[in-house]
Amino acid sequence: MGRRGEAEVCSYLQTRGYDIVARNWHSGRYGELDIVAQKGGELFVIEVKTRSWPCSNLPEQAVNQAKTDKLYIATQAFIVAHPQFPQQVSLWVAAVLLSQSGVVKEIKLWPV
Repeated sequence: MGRRGEAEVCSYLQTRGYDIVARNWHSGRYGELDIVAQKGGELFVIEVKTRSWPCSNLPEQAVNQAKTDKLYIATQAFIVAHPQFPQQVSLWVAAVLLSQSGVVKEIKLWPV
């Protein structure tokens, strides 16, 4: 389900003019970045959370302060490893809700 949500968010971003520069990038001990996208002179790191509807908790509720801290550290590792990309970076969360049959009900994005 998680990979499906990531694929849907990538399509969503691409239709809005974003270039996907990395998916599931591993920073070693600092964790994984689900999606790294670029638009204009800015880099966007997107943490994707996917749930099937109905769900007991919303996807966005899975991103707490500890997860946010790990995202910041992994993002810094990405920037060091890929200096060719813009240094201006925004962290975002994408919440994907799927119907029980697997159809996307909703994709929400917001900055961390």
